[in-house]
Amino acid sequence: MQAALPPRMQDRRLPPSESMPSIALLAIAILTSTTAVGEGPTIVPDHPRLLIRRAGLPGLRTRCGVMAYREMPEPGARFASEAAAFNRVRRAADRVVDLGAAPGELYLPALAHLVLGEIGQRDRYVERVEIELREAIRQGWHRDDVIFALDWCWDALSE
Repeated sequence: MQAALPPRMQDRRLPPSESMPSIALLAIAILTSTTAVGEGPTIVPDHPRLLIRRAGLPGLRTRCGVMAYREMPEPGARFASEAAAFNRVRRAADRVVDLGAAPGELYLPALAHLVLGEIGQRDRYVERVEIELREAIRQGWHRDDVIFALDWCWDALSE
């Protein structure tokens, strides 16, 4: 049995054509994974470090069809090869920015920030994540999307 959503989130369910962002997010994360077979896990000192690492951002942006002005394209990454998937994520992230996040949707603005923003720079996606993180703390939510959003936007959150 699925728990009922708060009234402000009940009418926010995505239509079936827009329910793919979670799958797109997973596909993008897998495509940008850089751990080699037999290599032990290491904890990197900077953010992001969960599913996506800072060193993998140029490749992620290349595949999404976005290039930050300071980056060189990752060798071997096909420009915009995942642009359609990322555009679905971006539309859903924009909806979250405008209407607020339902449980499980905080990945969306956090990923949009990683792809479209600059590390350490606030943008509208980070501002929505920050609002939702404050609300999540008050409500005592223990959700994986909150953890990932915190990591992915860490350098741009206010103190």
